Amino acid sequence: MDTSTHVVPELADNGTYTYAWTSGTTNHKHVSFAVTAGGDAFMTGYMSPTFADIGTAMTNHNRLTSGTNVSDVAIFQNGSISAGTNGTMLFDLLLPGGLKKSSGGARGDSGGEWIVPASVGTFMLTVINQGGATKPIGVEFNWYEE
Repeated sequence: MDTSTHVVPELADNGTYTYAWTSGTTNHKHVSFAVTAGGDAFMTGYMSPTFADIGTAMTNHNRLTSGTNVSDVAIFQNGSISAGTNGTMLFDLLLPGGLKKSSGGARGDSGGEWIVPASVGTFMLTVINQGGATKPIGVEFNWYEE
């Protein structure tokens, strides 16, 4: 199993942060993910978006610490999408974490695994801060190959 994580310490109110996940060219991938937010937030997943800039590559880690297998999945953060080309929406979830100083934080996840065939392309996860103030967010991707 592999994992990749990322934290945005300060995402402005109504700010959006984007993650891209590419399926690689070998094997089916079983993917799950979780988002934490310091207040109310939305997380939305899309299939086959078009990026103007896919963003900065994130580091993947093999959870078998003595393992030598390297996944061909690539994950990117803070890319920019081409106007009007989000792709097909797969899900849209509210993470109810509260507003401004009364926020307690929220966590949401993929609700299980998404099974992605090899060479299917790119997926996008967006997180929008709706907490009424600048709030932190965190994302964790986990996957394994068939």
